[in-house]
Amino acid sequence: MDETSLKQSLAGIPVPEIRYFSTISSTNDEAIRWAAEGALDASMVIADYQDSGRGRLGRKWITQPGTSLTFSLILHPSQKELENFSLFSLLAAIALCQVVSTEYGLESSIKWPNDVLIGIRKVCGILVESSWLGNQVQGVVIGTGINILQGSVPSSESLLYPATSIEGELGFPVERENILGSFMKAFFSWRPQLGSKEFINFYENRLAFKNKEVTIVQPGQESILGFVLGISPNGDLRLKTGEEKITYIKAGDVHLRPVSGDNTPLREENHV
Repeated sequence: MDETSLKQSLAGIPVPEIRYFSTISSTNDEAIRWAAEGALDASMVIADYQDSGRGRLGRKWITQPGTSLTFSLILHPSQKELENFSLFSLLAAIALCQVVSTEYGLESSIKWPNDVLIGIRKVCGILVESSWLGNQVQGVVIGTGINILQGSVPSSESLLYPATSIEGELGFPVERENILGSFMKAFFSWRPQLGSKEFINFYENRLAFKNKEVTIVQPGQESILGFVLGISPNGDLRLKTGEEKITYIKAGDVHLRPVSGDNTPLREENHV
């Protein structure tokens, strides 16, 4: 993968500028700096290897050179998009689910809010960060790490959650640039639908642990036990925590784990 092959894979896709690095500490850190310098909407930072990548809650995102897709998109939300600002964290997950299903025939699901699973294993992590001027959002950076080749999967001892790769699930290697191009097409097709009924329905139909009991662990607070019902229009997780009680969980410092070791992310098509 190099800058030339990347530009070829993104031909016809509205990415105005690319900054490619063979090695970088973090694509999100570079994207945040670039956004402050005036990067255009939908500009991309992408690297063959991250040596200090990070995920949600300050976790490390470990990759090996030449095996994964690690990139960050810089977005300048429109006023309409700002009304659905919290849903940006779901957008990339929806795009990847569409790609692995329609183009590779892999059944995927989303572990709320934005980890993409194939079976019971994580194939993609997403970190969304924003820059503010006073109380106004100036830019959003969506960092995405996708395990493409089997070498991208770390040893089980270093993982908090089981992981897999697209190659591992398919049984044969795939080109990273091809997946990137397909992902970006899906991303930009879903972006205008942010917050729409179709957007929420697509997400809920792929929500892992739907109608299953999970434990929500929030730092400094008591754990919450409940059954996953779906999400609210602004992306909060809806849990049934009592006979007639619904609790809403906001994205943030939340660990979602299935109860009794049940990691099966089955979904039911009925909507609650």
